[in-house]
Amino acid sequence: MNFAVIAPTANLNTLCYGRPVQMCLAPFCNDLAYFQWYQAAMQDSIIILDNGVWEGKRMHLKEYVELAEALNPHVVVVPDEINNAKETLKLSQAFHNVWDWDQFYGRIKLMYVPQGSLPEQVEQYNNYKHIFPWIGLTRACNRVEFVRLLKETKTWDRGIHHHALGMQDGDLHEIVELGRMGVKSFDSSNPIWRATGMQGDFNPTIPVDEQRALTFIKGIDLTLEQLLCTSK
Repeated sequence: MNFAVIAPTANLNTLCYGRPVQMCLAPFCNDLAYFQWYQAAMQDSIIILDNGVWEGKRMHLKEYVELAEALNPHVVVVPDEINNAKETLKLSQAFHNVWDWDQFYGRIKLMYVPQGSLPEQVEQYNNYKHIFPWIGLTRACNRVEFVRLLKETKTWDRGIHHHALGMQDGDLHEIVELGRMGVKSFDSSNPIWRATGMQGDFNPTIPVDEQRALTFIKGIDLTLEQLLCTSK
């Protein structure tokens, strides 16, 4: 299970370089150094461009599509609205209407994020799993229960890349369980938050103590490796 570390711009080289999956937050790409780092990282990593809704800074749709075109990442997260199925479907349709499918086909994969109640998320998953090669699991719900329900109803698609968006209150046990169930990757700024003494929200412009952050990152990597190996 791959861990995409979300880190401040000044710490990206030390904390994120060479990791198999990277999460680039769209609202912070106005920082040229941040944008260029992820451009360069595409040679060695899968780059996901996130729409920034969880940070409360979702970009205008046209700007978001233009950013995706400029960055040319491997994966783009389709716009969504936390806990709102109706608005997520509306945003998805609007994105569908402006996305240049011919230009990006085969170059950029799209990640759909089911939102709303558990039944609404299951319905969206089953309706869209044939369209989107990546599915994002929002931490605004019980993700273990969501995956379990899909498996029980035999609608879980192992051919999809399932990605857990963030950690629920830093709960590594949930991430491990998701990994055991077949989720392939997740992202989090949790080590950065812990390195700052758990003060405030993630801010890409404020560097952190790299040694402290690395200690937390390595701890998560080691725990994942040990626990996931014992489940095989």
